[in-house]
Amino acid sequence: METIWEDCNCIGRENDEVLNEIAAEEATCQNFQLSCCRRYSILGIWFQYDDQVLLVDPLDLVNSIYRDDTYYLLDYFITKNEEKPEGYYQVTIQKWNHCFSWRIYHTHSQAMYQMQFTYDDYLKKIKDCINTLYYEWGNGNAVAYKKFDVELEGIKFCKMQLDVAGVAPSHYKLMTKDISQEYFVFLPDNKHVEGYTIGISDRVYHTWFTHWDSDMENVRYQLENYVYNHEAEIKLNFDMDETIIKIRHVWILDVVNKAGKGYGFKYKDSDLVEIIPNDFVHMPIIKGYCEPKEAVRVLYEGLLDMAYSHPIDGKEDSITDTPSRMIAYNRYKSPIIESCLNGEKSIPNTYKIRQTLVKHIIKIDPDYDVFLWDEEGVAWDLEDLYDKNGIPIQFPELNAWAKEMSNIVVASETGDPYEKDWTDYHMRGLTLSRQLRERLSLDYDLWYEAPFEDKSGIIPRRKLII
Repeated sequence: METIWEDCNCIGRENDEVLNEIAAEEATCQNFQLSCCRRYSILGIWFQYDDQVLLVDPLDLVNSIYRDDTYYLLDYFITKNEEKPEGYYQVTIQKWNHCFSWRIYHTHSQAMYQMQFTYDDYLKKIKDCINTLYYEWGNGNAVAYKKFDVELEGIKFCKMQLDVAGVAPSHYKLMTKDISQEYFVFLPDNKHVEGYTIGISDRVYHTWFTHWDSDMENVRYQLENYVYNHEAEIKLNFDMDETIIKIRHVWILDVVNKAGKGYGFKYKDSDLVEIIPNDFVHMPIIKGYCEPKEAVRVLYEGLLDMAYSHPIDGKEDSITDTPSRMIAYNRYKSPIIESCLNGEKSIPNTYKIRQTLVKHIIKIDPDYDVFLWDEEGVAWDLEDLYDKNGIPIQFPELNAWAKEMSNIVVASETGDPYEKDWTDYHMRGLTLSRQLRERLSLDYDLWYEAPFEDKSGIIPRRKLII
């Protein structure tokens, strides 16, 4: 629950208490001995630890801002004439209330060293070092990092992520003016089964999902947790490693108004999204704010689309354990998520449908004389579909809308120019598609796709109609 009104005296006392806590914690902090420079005639990010200068992993360094974990981010840099010392360092990094804590261990030592760094010092040094490393590396300077451990593209993503406002720790109450709403990306690679692109806004990369070490229904349950608890943690496996997607609904302070002897507070809701990459992609954690439910919608639709594009049909393959298209699709299918995306409210003395079995996936994609296609690419007539009462569908308005494409298809095939108000066409098409969805039996799922002749990009990918 968020505070909607508070007395001025209470606010003053609380502010004084917090300021004292900050001062007490920062009094224990040390200077963060981090720098990006040339040592041993080579560029890197270095940490001064007692009498040693250790090479720092940039990805782990950036990740430590967002995730408490034990990192192996410190390493010896060995020249050709040196022998590497035995053992290695591990650093347990935690965000305390008002500072960052490092506990440094070495596998060949019984000593443990505790260090604290202020938010300002920690964040500024990391950002400065990443910016310098990216600039110098991008200009062709040799670096101390091995290929595939750290690459320039990963440093670019670190730099971009560090520029995102409102996701790093702060002493101050976050307000809507302090953040930017971004968009979540999850795009199945239809050319390569189980490949996908994921990210937030322009911070996107490509990776894979492997069905053999994943439970598709468990992925669905993980996503459904957002509906019940307003947060979800979804794990997409790739060869025994995970891409983790965290989605959490948050209220961001929007307006503070003087109200009587205190202040009134108004909030706007948002979703805080965090993507923790698998170890194969060598990318940092990606974090940002998205419109409420947007990430859930994009991820859910993307998972269904991934199954839709699956090339294996028929029964589940007992040798490779590869699910058929419809089995995979129905494992992801969730009326619970769809009711949430439609804004349906809980009604007393009722229950929500938890499972439906989709028998056919129908796509609206107008061509010369047909506009309905099933999951196998077979054309259907509208009368082949039936409504919730088992009666064949009659929908002349939809037929008329689809027929508008006939002359355009002919012009496209013969090389003649053609014009179409695609914004208006798709607005009407989506409205009619939703009307069809309301009537259509739950045996069918309905998707909408722009025709081949439309190059406007208004509908960049097929959309699930719910």
